[in-house]
Amino acid sequence: IKVEVLDKLGAWTYFRFNHLHAPFNNRLIRQAAMYAVGQENVLKALVGNPQYYKPCAAVFGCGNPYENDYGKEMVVPANIEKAQALLKQANYDGTPVVILQPTDIAMLSAQPVVIGDALRKAGFKVDMKTMDWQTVATQQSNQKSPAEGGWNIFSTYSILATSGDPFGNTTIASNGKKAWAGWPDVPQIESLRLEFARAKDDAERKKITAQLQKLVIDEGVVAPLGQFLIPAAYSTKLSGVLQSPVTVFWNLKKSDK
Repeated sequence: IKVEVLDKLGAWTYFRFNHLHAPFNNRLIRQAAMYAVGQENVLKALVGNPQYYKPCAAVFGCGNPYENDYGKEMVVPANIEKAQALLKQANYDGTPVVILQPTDIAMLSAQPVVIGDALRKAGFKVDMKTMDWQTVATQQSNQKSPAEGGWNIFSTYSILATSGDPFGNTTIASNGKKAWAGWPDVPQIESLRLEFARAKDDAERKKITAQLQKLVIDEGVVAPLGQFLIPAAYSTKLSGVLQSPVTVFWNLKKSDK
């Protein structure tokens, strides 16, 4: 058996807030949660081997053309004291935070546990709801309040090959109830996405994506949890295995030995 990383960019993992309902309809409380969670803690639990992970604040991905580290002090290290101060400033009233945890997919089950532990340390009241991934995926579209069966936080991951620009990366869309689950409403982000589409050169696009990075982090549109590589294992009888962000089955040859 040969083991190697075929997707050199890898994937990034992140968590989403429900912007419609308390407590995360308050920007300061979203920021408190982002300060509380440390990427290294998540990546150790999810991946374990530091050879295959690295912290990263960039919503468009470290290693991608629009990499930007704005907000790294908020999303990379755990800062429980800062989180507690923001909760106090925002007058957090102990509203429970419902976190969805899928238990049947190894790539997704560790993040909610670490997030929940960090939020409890910061002073949040946490309600961890365990379920299979299909139930989480169904639950994501539920816009009812957490008290009525909705949610406050879920986490997942995406490949970086499709996350490197403002349109491929759908996590940053901020057009309210028309956006992806979480439903952030930040009109300036939507305006900048259109400016990116009309930009005439890469210098202008980089300027726009830097503005987007700042808004996405400050508004808590998506909270990056770091990047990781996924090693592939295949028979040494195979040759011509191609590097790709997805598994492809062409160009392969199989020997008898």
